[in-house]
Formats: sequence, structure tokens, C-alpha cells
Amino acid sequence: MSRREKQKKLLTGVIMLAITVPFFISSGLRGDSLYLMPYIALGVMAVSSLWLIVKAALTPTVETEEKGREEEQRQAVTGWEIAGCFAFLFAVVLLMGVVGSYVMLFVLLFVSHLYISHRQKKVSLLRTLIFSVIAIAIVYLVFGKMLGLRLPRDVWLF
Repeated sequence: MSRREKQKKLLTGVIMLAITVPFFISSGLRGDSLYLMPYIALGVMAVSSLWLIVKAALTPTVETEEKGREEEQRQAVTGWEIAGCFAFLFAVVLLMGVVGSYVMLFVLLFVSHLYISHRQKKVSLLRTLIFSVIAIAIVYLVFGKMLGLRLPRDVWLF
């Protein structure tokens, strides 16, 4: 793993953990047992972030060749993309209470998958649409039907 990849994984893990902790604390302070989904989601996110941090710390650094550096520069995320991502997530959070959890989760998955496909130069609207519909169906079946849990109306209920 190159030094840049190692730094990205470590930074991603730290950011994920920094986001998870306040939400977990606010969920615990609320004390509402009807909303088990935030605890499950936060647990998965915390484990994933710790896995990224450990993987980045234990993987040896290998220097990349010049061709590899050009590829890294081409795939580097710009500040505008990060700002756009935060603006999009903020809009999703604001609209979740108005439009609904399932609709906004569908929009979030669709746009995220479309962005990732575009970055990998494998854009397929049909594949993105199918992925988003299947993911929403799985979330509904698992949390709504099998576990009998309600999705929160908005993020502030965490």
C-alpha cells in the first residue's frame, strides 16, 4: 500500500470514528428503545472505522512508481467534491423529515453509487437504479418487516 493510500485509509477511519462517537452518545442520552436501527448502524460504522485504522497502521508502506503516482493524482478528490458531498448530505438530513427516510435513503444510495461509478469510469444508470432499489427493499424487509423497527423520521431523533 502506498503512503498516500495509507494516509487516506487512516484519515477515513478517524473521521468515521469521530462522527460515530457523538451520534452514539446522543442515542444513549435519548434512551428510546424503539429506535434500535441507529445503534446497529453506529456499531457497524464504528467497527468499520476501527478496521480501517488498524489496517492502515499495520500495512507496510510501499513506494509507488511514477505511473502509479499519476493514477493517484487523477483519482484524487478535490475540495469542491468534498464540499459538494457535505452539502448533499446536509440536504439529505434536512429533507429526511419532510420526504421520508426510505425516499431519502434511496436518493442517497442512488447519487452515491452514481458518483462512485463516474469516478471509476463505469457509469451505468440501470445498474445504479437496480442497486438502489434492491438496497432499499433489503432495508425495508430487514428492519421494517423482520425486526419490526421503524426508521427514524429524521436524523435528529437519534
